[in-house]
Amino acid sequence: MAAAVAVPPTLSLHQIKAKFRMNKDISSNVEEVLKAQNVSWATRTAIKYSPVSLLVDNHTDDATATEYYVSTQLLPGGIKSEENRVLDNAVHEKVSPVFGPVKGQNGWITVADAAAIHPYLGEGWDNPEDAGLVHAYTEGDATKKKGCEWYSHQVFGFAMVDLGDGKPQRMYISKLWFRAPGLPEGGVTKRLVYDYCPDDE
Repeated sequence: MAAAVAVPPTLSLHQIKAKFRMNKDISSNVEEVLKAQNVSWATRTAIKYSPVSLLVDNHTDDATATEYYVSTQLLPGGIKSEENRVLDNAVHEKVSPVFGPVKGQNGWITVADAAAIHPYLGEGWDNPEDAGLVHAYTEGDATKKKGCEWYSHQVFGFAMVDLGDGKPQRMYISKLWFRAPGLPEGGVTKRLVYDYCPDDE
């Protein structure tokens, strides 16, 4: 396996357009989360055993001044999941091809505000004084067909990660606090770590 490439210090979530690859050696197992979201066995298996790439694109539509944070997950076999998040903190509803009917809101958040939601979400980020994290709150809509009940707070940003060689590297991180019926009271926390892929941009 090729060595992980550190995210350059000049790269921020603002106006980002980059490709990453999930580092499964140091990422959390999210099987219980995906199962609680009624994600199909085939998709869960692909995520567990196949390489997962992620395209991240933050941009603003000049005509409407609307800011978007788009995360596109790519799996072998043509499996693709795109999350087109509008960073306006307004509630949006949609039917996801992976998660079914959902609603949620997205926006920029400080480290302190992330920690206020759940302490785990505020730990270990770069530049804790900056409002440089993206927060996505999503819940499954159990009132609609094929919907189920679950609640997710997800925070995206950069953090220094120890890869086991004593030389921490700056990497793209997604931290999750997830609650759903059948899971432990208080929910579960997960961390997904992504290697930077500069040659694939």
